[in-house]
Amino acid sequence: NGDFKGIFSRVEVDSRITPAKIEDVIGQTGLETLLTDHLSKLSGYNHERRRNVHALPLCTFVFGVPGCGKTFNVHAHFQSFAQLYREKGVPGWFRVLSITDFGSKYQNETPLKLQQFATECEEFQGPVAIYVPDADVILQSRSDAHITQEQKQTMGIMFQFFDGTLIRKTGKTLIYADANYTDGIDDATKSRIFDEVFVMERWNKPEYFAQLARQTLEKDIILPVSEEEWAKVGEYLLECPGADEPLSNREIGHALRKITRNYTVPMTMVGAPYEEHEKHKAQHIEGINYEKIITTINEYITTRQRMDQMSLDRKAKDEYRQFMKDLGTKHVSGTNEATDAT
Repeated sequence: NGDFKGIFSRVEVDSRITPAKIEDVIGQTGLETLLTDHLSKLSGYNHERRRNVHALPLCTFVFGVPGCGKTFNVHAHFQSFAQLYREKGVPGWFRVLSITDFGSKYQNETPLKLQQFATECEEFQGPVAIYVPDADVILQSRSDAHITQEQKQTMGIMFQFFDGTLIRKTGKTLIYADANYTDGIDDATKSRIFDEVFVMERWNKPEYFAQLARQTLEKDIILPVSEEEWAKVGEYLLECPGADEPLSNREIGHALRKITRNYTVPMTMVGAPYEEHEKHKAQHIEGINYEKIITTINEYITTRQRMDQMSLDRKAKDEYRQFMKDLGTKHVSGTNEATDAT
């Protein structure tokens, strides 16, 4: 694509895109193949001709349970392809479109900002890839009685984003919209804007979870954990015995990172040289073994279940109090009506 080399070969990456690479992606979900194919074809766009040699979907809807790796996967591919585009002299703009970025207290300002975003994409002299997190929050059912006029206007603009009205289907722009839930999106919306749908499942191989654990814990040091023990960690994370439902990749990351910071620093170390702090931390890290990993994960599961149960109990009590309050109000009202009748 030599047409763009020189002053037009600029590559921009949104600062909110995670600094990861394709090599950091664990497992094979199929999303990796789809992203690689799409972003390779995207480079075939020619701005002077206003068309792409290759046929591409404008909007790909990526669905999966919370924390299964949708965001990380897309971000890693955006970063790697941004670097590849730079090396090959291909322009590109890798963006994030979060509806909260455009929220405004001023009437009609949010839709206007979204229109400006679309105009910027169309005017950029090269291909554009956009990641839209939590699309299910944006694409609420239009029949929902609780939607405000401002939300309806914003949704109208978003529909025009996805259906090719504001951003034309010329192979210049790719949109990846992710969602954890689809029940709030009506069927008409789904059929209108989702050119392609990808369902991302939770990993089903213990070696993927073992790799996630090692990637999280062994950033600075090799732990005294054998290959056999890492395999057991993977099996444990796959099944999550004792949990109401298996932990997501994100939750596993939270639990594992707690291990690396679960130590104390005495007040006497305040003002100590950086090297002493490093040494103190290393002593803790070196003490992390298989038993500590399993214990910490189990504690995370237990704490989460206790929290969920407390929340359910509190909700049940609140609903009961409200029920009794409503019942008392009706009883008083009924008594007054009977008194008036006599």
